[in-house]
Amino acid sequence: MKIAFAVLLAAIVIKLWPIILMLVIAVLLAVMLDPIVLWLEARRVRRPFGIAAVASVLLGLLIVFLFVLIPVISTQIADLMQEENQVSYQRRLLRSSTASPKRFHVRRRLFTAFKANRRRHGIGLRAD
Repeated sequence: MKIAFAVLLAAIVIKLWPIILMLVIAVLLAVMLDPIVLWLEARRVRRPFGIAAVASVLLGLLIVFLFVLIPVISTQIADLMQEENQVSYQRRLLRSSTASPKRFHVRRRLFTAFKANRRRHGIGLRAD
């Protein structure tokens, strides 16, 4: 009986975890922002207006943060996808060159171009 109760309690907690998490975050926000509202009350601002002002400032900061963050993330995702396409293309070229060595000597040409690019940019050169 005790084991069944423990399993049932665990299942309830798992099902209600998103709601519990939201409540914990809401309580933490309320406790952290209450000193600001109390400070506004000490400056003769009514509590409902103080709460509305703090909520408006937080909402505005969230909107600004998202407007700044979303373009940066989308640009980085686009760059990542482009690099992934280039890498997969190069892998296909290398696989096709190893499968048929007479086919345009692609592997040798890629390796030669890679070495030339490294020399051009001074990568891997020794300072003797």
